[in-house]
Amino acid sequence: MKKILRIIFDILFAFGVVGYIFGLIFGMTTKDGFNLSGMPALLLFAWLIFYFWGLSKMGKKTLGKMIFKV
Repeated sequence: MKKILRIIFDILFAFGVVGYIFGLIFGMTTKDGFNLSGMPALLLFAWLIFYFWGLSKMGKKTLGKMIFKV
């Protein structure tokens, strides 16, 4: 159960929170959230790759792993 919660948390954080922050930075927020396209969308995609793949390859933990102690 912890693993499922950790995965859900990591996805919501990595895509939802960081995506919204990118939307604020690049002026691409909407009343429903954010709508990234072009370079900001590519930067979010690069962030997602780093967050999920890069951190594990560097021996680091994602925020979800730290919170749920997985």
